[in-house]
Amino acid sequence: MGVLALFGAMAGAKNALTLTSLFVCLGVAAFVGVFMMGLGYYERWRQRHYGHYPHEVQDGPGNRL
Repeated sequence: MGVLALFGAMAGAKNALTLTSLFVCLGVAAFVGVFMMGLGYYERWRQRHYGHYPHEVQDGPGNRL
């Protein structure tokens, strides 16, 4: 989204770089970042659930025998 605003500014569009477009770009970037972080946590949980990590990694530091 921000790249499109920069391309518009380079092409000569007057209103390409406004405060509103900056806030929209930051909002979209924050949403995508939080979404990808959640997806990463979910994938790590899924792999741990199906046993793709060694046993020592799954247990906490106080659970080892």
